[in-house]
Amino acid sequence: MISSFITYLQCELNYSAHTVDAYRHDLEEWACFATSGNMDELDTASVTVSDLRLWIAALAQKGLSPLSLRRKVQSLRAFFRYL
Repeated sequence: MISSFITYLQCELNYSAHTVDAYRHDLEEWACFATSGNMDELDTASVTVSDLRLWIAALAQKGLSPLSLRRKVQSLRAFFRYL
């Protein structure tokens, strides 16, 4: 699912390689968090807003800058809009 979104960003929206790589990294990081490391079991239909907030809160506790957090939220927002 993430790979088809990445292809969409590259081919349909013509996003820069840097942006595509950042989105890929953010989404894979989130998927790893959401599935406890087993991204093959990702079920986007069962994801709740609370799940997403939990991930963002965990990143904030690690000391990520507000700008980085904003980009990660944007990556998730674009992905779920795509779905």
